[in-house]
Amino acid sequence: PWAVDGPGSSLYRDYHAYEWGRPLHGRDEMFERLSLEACQSGLSWLTILRQREAFRAAFHGFDVEAVARFTVADVERLLAVSG
Repeated sequence: PWAVDGPGSSLYRDYHAYEWGRPLHGRDEMFERLSLEACQSGLSWLTILRQREAFRAAFHGFDVEAVARFTVADVERLLAVSG
């Protein structure tokens, strides 16, 4: 087994089995991956995968158009969220 063992290991293995290295189709799917990669800076990828649903909620399902309409208040609200 090449993947980590312990809490979250199945999440990590599933990501590598079904997503990593696969072509992305669609603007929102590309935006999701770009957003997650940007947020990963300095953190383990497993940390990001564990928080993926929180990112999905924060970024309106990774809808590019919805995020483009974010106001300063929206950004400040997201910056104030812990976790």
